[in-house]
Amino acid sequence: MAITRQRGNRTVKGEPVFDLPSVKGLHETVTLAVEQAIFLGTLAPGKRLVEAEIASQMGISKAPVREALRDLEQLGLVVSYPRRGRFVTTLTATIASEVFSLRALLESYAARLAIDAFVEADFTRMTELAALADASVDDPQQIEYDLQIHDVLFDVAGHRLLLQTWS
Repeated sequence: MAITRQRGNRTVKGEPVFDLPSVKGLHETVTLAVEQAIFLGTLAPGKRLVEAEIASQMGISKAPVREALRDLEQLGLVVSYPRRGRFVTTLTATIASEVFSLRALLESYAARLAIDAFVEADFTRMTELAALADASVDDPQQIEYDLQIHDVLFDVAGHRLLLQTWS
């Protein structure tokens, strides 16, 4: 069955070859799960993060956990000590400020790129996600809905490296 789909400033036509994945890669999923646990306080500052334990709890291999912990270390949420392991860092006002200011820059740039590329389906999806987020106040799922709203924005922006940085 031939398809025609509008994405950004281009129209994609032809036979579908691949289905777009509905979820992120496994290491990105692990990164979000650990990040969420850190921000919600489930993983307290100073808590040792053992790859094998995390992998076992999630029912996955250690490789995506290792990648996720490296990503979180780059974000400043995890600290690594040679021969001791990785630990949840203490969140400071400086770390929070840096994370939020960088996020604001990325989001505003994505919005500028996406503004002319939005189609009705994009607005509909973001509206649905916002309604789900509003309905799940005080539920960790609210964070996931918020991230999905931003995923739509970054996807529509059509800037591969920007999307990769956001992810």
